[in-house]
Amino acid sequence: MSMIGCNEFLDQLESWMGGERSAGAQAHARGCARCGSLVADLDGIHQTAPSLAVADGEPPARVWIALRAQLEQEGLIHDGRRGLTETLRNWLGEIFTVVPRPALAGAYLMALVAVGVALTGPDQRRLNEDLWIHGTQVSTQPLSAQLDRRARRNFLSDEFQPGRDGFPAEEPRHR
Repeated sequence: MSMIGCNEFLDQLESWMGGERSAGAQAHARGCARCGSLVADLDGIHQTAPSLAVADGEPPARVWIALRAQLEQEGLIHDGRRGLTETLRNWLGEIFTVVPRPALAGAYLMALVAVGVALTGPDQRRLNEDLWIHGTQVSTQPLSAQLDRRARRNFLSDEFQPGRDGFPAEEPRHR
């Protein structure tokens, strides 16, 4: 009969407590003080435990009252009356726990886009067009005035010569 080590004995301990005891495990329990003591302790617990079992009874009412008072004091439970803000907070809290966060983010983005579209309605478009026309007129006014001056000077003067003052000379037309 071969003797087993402590690690192998501990691996077989569950089956030992179930009643399956190999010859090697029995020899090891007799020869090893540590494992023998462990088996003796477990056997004692196994024999004593049934006598300690008490039928589960209902705790007295004072225990439940004290427990409820403690939980209310800590704010973990509340009495049945709730205010409007607390009801709304609970309702929103339930929605946010049920609806996934990407869906909420998408809904928020859609709401922002809808508000943006509503703000850029026909009135906003007309205002933008008026601002663009005014800006274009302001930026082209100096160029327009310069062209008007040159044209007036060249066409009204006797010294008008094509090719002078930035106006190109007309090329002869070939037929």
